[in-house]
Amino acid sequence: MTRKTTIYDAGKGWLEGCERDDYSQFGEDGLIEAALSHFGETNRCCFEVGAADGVFYSNTKRLRDDGWSALLVEADDRLFAELKQHESDRVICRQAWLHKQMDWLLAGAKMPRDIDLGVIDIDGNDYSAWAAMEVYRPRLMLIEYSPYAGDDNPEGSGPFGQAGINPIRQLGESKRYVLLATTYCNALFVSKEAMDGVTVERRSG
Repeated sequence: MTRKTTIYDAGKGWLEGCERDDYSQFGEDGLIEAALSHFGETNRCCFEVGAADGVFYSNTKRLRDDGWSALLVEADDRLFAELKQHESDRVICRQAWLHKQMDWLLAGAKMPRDIDLGVIDIDGNDYSAWAAMEVYRPRLMLIEYSPYAGDDNPEGSGPFGQAGINPIRQLGESKRYVLLATTYCNALFVSKEAMDGVTVERRSG
């Protein structure tokens, strides 16, 4: 299985070579760390949908170990029982078959609307779950796509009903996000607001 990472224009020169796995699968831990360093942290809050047991191939475990607050969502009964062991005063765990209720779950967890990082990795309705988010705008967004769906295939064409990278990228652009990088099956985006914050800070210096 390939581990190739593609860095897009917005990440050129600072995101290249930053891949690292502490708990993630394809270098996402290092990419997220570099992006947070570049764009800054504001609230140290994150969510991960498809959180599994909270450790295996987790994209938020490193941040939670560093003191971040999190909402973790998992549907599978067995995995959720393991995930619940990570619940604390900073970590909220919810069992849900996610489709279009992400805003509702985040509101129930009292998460900030500009939460620093969002992760959707549910092997299916990833596109629809992100498309339905209208209230919450993560500053960084990591979302799964199907490497098998084909670049030009529409939503739901992958073997598990997943969208390919082109529909995911187009969705991000429609929501005013910029694609930073893709790993084997995940795409990392930054919101225009977070990008503008970096621009303002640099100009003021």
